[in-house]
Amino acid sequence: MRQAFGWDTVEVAVNPQQPLFEARYRQISQSDRGGWSDSETTSEAVVRYRELLDAVGYSGGSMLELGCGRGNIGLEFARDGWQVTGADFSPTAIEWAQSLAAEIRVAAEFVVADLKLPWPFPDETFDVVIDANCLHFFHGNDRRHFLSEARRVLAPGGVFLSSSIVNHPDPAGWEMLGYDPLTRTTYRNGVAMNYCIDRNDFVSEIEAAGFVVVGSELVKLDDELLWLAARPNLK
Repeated sequence: MRQAFGWDTVEVAVNPQQPLFEARYRQISQSDRGGWSDSETTSEAVVRYRELLDAVGYSGGSMLELGCGRGNIGLEFARDGWQVTGADFSPTAIEWAQSLAAEIRVAAEFVVADLKLPWPFPDETFDVVIDANCLHFFHGNDRRHFLSEARRVLAPGGVFLSSSIVNHPDPAGWEMLGYDPLTRTTYRNGVAMNYCIDRNDFVSEIEAAGFVVVGSELVKLDDELLWLAARPNLK
């Protein structure tokens, strides 16, 4: 199957996670829920991303939100004048984001894209790339691909922002989550979902992908999340 974007046309393969996310987005889009996360969680994410951007001196420019869902995070930045693009592999999520942008009259572009495949964006396109709790659904070589593409589409002086789970789930919840402590992975219907990485390993992974970490903060919510800012290593 081929999928046309405003940016490019790429081959779309079947990702085993995609049907699960698409079904979930169809479900929540027909409910009174305002997106994948509740409004409080989304608001906190926006605050933390803004704090990371303020710390590195960014207040505007072009932004790519990865795993954008309904676009709640990106649209908050678009309200502030950022040129926002959101990408997600759920057509329902992208239609929902496009509808919300039109409803609130905020300009932003949202595209269907499987981030395990080559991304449909030219090199050095964005000043800021946000991993909106997306990378922790990637495993093995897909993680390396994700970070390589993030590095490729980021402008030389840009900044990569990420939040990621950096702890094991509570053993009491392992069965419910389908969690395998050996692979640090949760499973749903036999499909690998969340990957839980140690904090130091996560930082090392970011650095190995060609970034320099310039700020981070560990926050304990339902899980321990590491909020991180990194710049391309230009050496």
